[in-house]
Amino acid sequence: MAEKLDQTLREMGDHLGFLGYESEVKEGKVHPYLYLRHLRNPNLIMDLFGGAVKCTAYFKLSVEGLSKPPELLSLLAELNQRANAVKFYTDEDSFVLELVLPHEYSKTSFGSYWSLVESDFRLIADGRIAPFLE
Repeated sequence: MAEKLDQTLREMGDHLGFLGYESEVKEGKVHPYLYLRHLRNPNLIMDLFGGAVKCTAYFKLSVEGLSKPPELLSLLAELNQRANAVKFYTDEDSFVLELVLPHEYSKTSFGSYWSLVESDFRLIADGRIAPFLE
């Protein structure tokens, strides 16, 4: 299965390995994708998306979080206003963060873009989203 992994996903996953991510190739419905784990950053699903690469993380919303839509939507609006690369939204019963990358790998441009992604991850590290999550 790993040999079927898209070359761009493989290169991006290898790059992220140097940044502390552990990657695991998973079999998707159509093709393999990467599941990326990190000790401090959100765990991500990295998959092909049209002509691009999409990274997504899902966090289960708590009953309390679901019962406070105005506060949650206000926080989402603030996060999206401050974010450089990541989009934050809710999807049924989840808080989701998502980013889309071009389906090409360049060490320099990917590294520069990923710096923006990690700065966006720090937006949720302050704990304000925690009361909305399980």
